[in-house]
Amino acid sequence: MWHTSNAQRDPRKFWGNPAVSGLLLILFGKARKLSNFLARFDKTYICEMQLHEEVEEEKLRKVINLFVGKIYQKPPLRSAVKKVPRIRKIYSIDILDIVGRNVLMQVRCEAGTYVRKLCFDIGEVLGSGAHMTELRRIAIGFLDENYEYVATMHELFGAYRLWKNKNEDFYLRYYLRPIEELLFFLPKVFVKDTALFSITHGSFVASPAVVAVTSDLKKNQNVGIYNLNNELIAIGKSEMDAKETIEKEKGIVVKIDKVLKVYEKEELE
Repeated sequence: MWHTSNAQRDPRKFWGNPAVSGLLLILFGKARKLSNFLARFDKTYICEMQLHEEVEEEKLRKVINLFVGKIYQKPPLRSAVKKVPRIRKIYSIDILDIVGRNVLMQVRCEAGTYVRKLCFDIGEVLGSGAHMTELRRIAIGFLDENYEYVATMHELFGAYRLWKNKNEDFYLRYYLRPIEELLFFLPKVFVKDTALFSITHGSFVASPAVVAVTSDLKKNQNVGIYNLNNELIAIGKSEMDAKETIEKEKGIVVKIDKVLKVYEKEELE
């Protein structure tokens, strides 16, 4: 779970599907503004597919390999998005086990891929038909089930009850991670305190406001805007790379997309 420093007490679900087990991200407070951004993380699943007829293993492996790479996929009727074909990338499909007509696979794919539809399409190409029987999400971006701060629902509920009944918040704080930790991979732009008001009220980040940038800053990429206390205040799109930002005295460095922490003039005086 991730939060901003001024998070509210009550959580909101980030994304989830009741038919899928495994990892689920939960965002608190203003960190919820990043839900669409974080939903673009790649996913890794363990999937069980059941064939409707017996298929030779060699043919099965050959057909499954055809689905690695960019594929066209039309969302299923029960999905909540527009039912038009779209391109999604399948990075890998590894067959873990085959027992009779049941095939256990590990699928690493682009966000927005419907694994249930992938199983159906594999069955269509095989000519046997197939459907998904089980699905478990084992990784979201760089996060996997071995991540230190992953909690089961029982552990999370226990931590909440301990805080609610005995005012002991150690375990709740342990599982509740700062949003900066989740977005460590983004290039950083540090800004002056005098620029915080304008930046968090709709202005762009201009060169005179920048104190420092990380060397991985490139043009036209998502970046994190940080105050001098290393707190994430906004997410934006870079207009300069690191070299340009350091050398130029004027110009737009970042255009703001999402503001996570709003500063008022009284706070900065």
